[in-house]
Amino acid sequence: MASSANQNVQLLNYYIFNPTLSNSEFAEKQKQKILFYWPKDDSLDRQLRNIGLCEAMINFTRAFNPSKLCEAVRTLRTRQVLYEAEPDIWMVMRVSIPCFEVVSGSDRVIEYHDEMVQDSILQAALETSYQMFKLFNNSFAYAEEHYGNEGLKNRMERFFTRYLMTMDVNKLDIFMLYKGIQFLPLDKNMFLKVHYLVNQLESTFRQICRSVFLYGDQLVWSGLEHDDMQIFYNYLVTSLFPAHFSSSDIQQSGATTFQFATQAPTNQSPQGGCFLLGQNTRQSMEQPSGKSTTVFITLDGQLTSCRLFVYHAQNSTLCFFVNENEDSLSASDPVDFCKRVDTFLGPLLSKSSRDIREFCSKAKPTGLEQQYRFIYFNQVNLAVKSSLFSKRPPNNTISPDIMKLIGEISAEYQYVEDNETIARTRSDCWIVCRKSGQRQFFVVISQKSANFTEINDEIRRLCTKEFTNIFFLD
Repeated sequence: MASSANQNVQLLNYYIFNPTLSNSEFAEKQKQKILFYWPKDDSLDRQLRNIGLCEAMINFTRAFNPSKLCEAVRTLRTRQVLYEAEPDIWMVMRVSIPCFEVVSGSDRVIEYHDEMVQDSILQAALETSYQMFKLFNNSFAYAEEHYGNEGLKNRMERFFTRYLMTMDVNKLDIFMLYKGIQFLPLDKNMFLKVHYLVNQLESTFRQICRSVFLYGDQLVWSGLEHDDMQIFYNYLVTSLFPAHFSSSDIQQSGATTFQFATQAPTNQSPQGGCFLLGQNTRQSMEQPSGKSTTVFITLDGQLTSCRLFVYHAQNSTLCFFVNENEDSLSASDPVDFCKRVDTFLGPLLSKSSRDIREFCSKAKPTGLEQQYRFIYFNQVNLAVKSSLFSKRPPNNTISPDIMKLIGEISAEYQYVEDNETIARTRSDCWIVCRKSGQRQFFVVISQKSANFTEINDEIRRLCTKEFTNIFFLD
């Protein structure tokens, strides 16, 4: 007989420190090394003890391998991951290990299940938090150089306090490890129409230096660098879109799809679209709030501050960036700029959205998302495809145990070349995992009576139908 004690993973601590900022043994001096610490109600003594333990682990591992320092610390009740985001600036996240109270006779024993917490996924979540900070604030070194040490701390305080409120460590899974992008497959003619629209926008408004086009939450076109697009897409689907559109969370998974309204939103302009960012979406064009968002993207090999504008019409979203350093926008009236973009882009983006919707409705569905539960990821272009993104049950779910097993296998695949793994779980569920080059492919099949040969034939049929243009070792 078992009763629950603490079955969920919980965030216990999150802190950032620079050990070079203080060598003193006095607490008042040592606290200078703390750049950010959560939760705030921890005493200074506890904060310094936690950071001191991390420093000890880092220095201990440095004696063995200076190029690969401590990345994770495991204890019975907690798991801790460390990440050196920038030279001498360490980020640390500590979570609890799920536990269960087991009653055996007259004894009650707490059992901890550390297999439910994966280092690689926690590490990915920690790195993502830094990349997100960097998207909106540039690097730690940049912030310190321009605003001083206190300015850096203030920016960390504002950003990470809000960011941690949105991070549910209990739902982290393999999709956090991948940070992949869903692409919308279009034929040549439809893709060229989208490309032409983007070129029209950028040639009409010379202030715009980069653009990104999405249909729903699927990427169609991007002018951003590879790494910039990865974290920007993550921001869109985890922060911006949930704030404006209703979401449909896939049960027991970190994958999320969004329901984009087909009817006109209340803040839509007469042109058929509206600004989600760059112009106050709750006021008319005649009463702007001046709301804008600055992000840092790579231009000519350097991180450059740009104003971000996000314009939405029907099912399509067009994000565009204006270089703040060139002062091209500040020289003109920002309100007038938004009005002109709205007048120009609203009808065109609405038409483009209708064309894409018509194209997608004519595309022949393979039906495979209803037959199989699969996850595909390509490290080269960050493309991710999965039946978990489907809104149709029952094949849009994978049990947490199997998701964790897939995550463990995926983490091990980074150390091996082309490989294939076939496993059968206690519940008679088959898991087929393949790695070919930079591609990873996972399929879950619930056929209790199937044998190895039949499962292999089933996978071959799936690859033939769904991944004909992708080479997998056979």
